[in-house]
Amino acid sequence: MISPVRHDPSQWCLMATLEVAENAPDLPAILADLDFDFRLERIPSPPGFLWFNLLVNARRGQRRCALIAHRLLNALRSIADAGDLPAFRIIAGERWLHSPSADVDDARHSNVEQGRPETIAETALARQDRTRAP
Repeated sequence: MISPVRHDPSQWCLMATLEVAENAPDLPAILADLDFDFRLERIPSPPGFLWFNLLVNARRGQRRCALIAHRLLNALRSIADAGDLPAFRIIAGERWLHSPSADVDDARHSNVEQGRPETIAETALARQDRTRAP
């Protein structure tokens, strides 16, 4: 039985938004064996791509969220560098790649960590539309 806490949005910290090619291997399945108390949530994406929000259980604190995001993003980057995750890109939250302690206190003030995925996705989609325009 799945704990009801896992589905309580107030318990989750949005750490990053990720992109992979539409034909990429199933991203949640790639990470399914990891026990870092996180989840990937599909969000609207441009044609040809799949976007996911990386959410981490926030009950253990911001520092733990940062560490988990750091580990997961680096693992995904390694998989992508090996050629097994086509078109992998971190749309938002790339700072967690570099250091798990990257201004954890300041993170509380960003759109990503305050859980406003629509704002992040809409902004990123608008940027892509501008760069792809003829």
